[in-house]
Amino acid sequence: MIQNKEDFSNWVNRQLGKNIPSDIIAFHFNLYEFPFCIELIGEKRFSLSDDDWACGEEWVPDNRRIEVSSEIFASSWENGLMNIVTMVKEYLTSDFGNSYKLIEAQCVAVGFVEGDLVYI
Repeated sequence: MIQNKEDFSNWVNRQLGKNIPSDIIAFHFNLYEFPFCIELIGEKRFSLSDDDWACGEEWVPDNRRIEVSSEIFASSWENGLMNIVTMVKEYLTSDFGNSYKLIEAQCVAVGFVEGDLVYI
């Protein structure tokens, strides 16, 4: 379970430590409610004008989904979304060994599965 930013960064780093095909150019963090969960998915394409690019699942790591503590979501899904966005941004500026895989991607986004994406 992800309970804080350290848990989040360690989980992302493990996910990115898997074999990722070279044609994966974009990543999105999918969020789910009830229970709160997150997954990291890779895509071969993306378009800023069409959020449906994030509907594919060209790269999916083993153990794709992990539960997120309700404290991260605080009192609303909006707070949870912004907290996860902040954690992604902090991971991107960290010295974790696999952060370069997101930095070098053409796109990184976060959003609820049925909602809009926040582009990082």
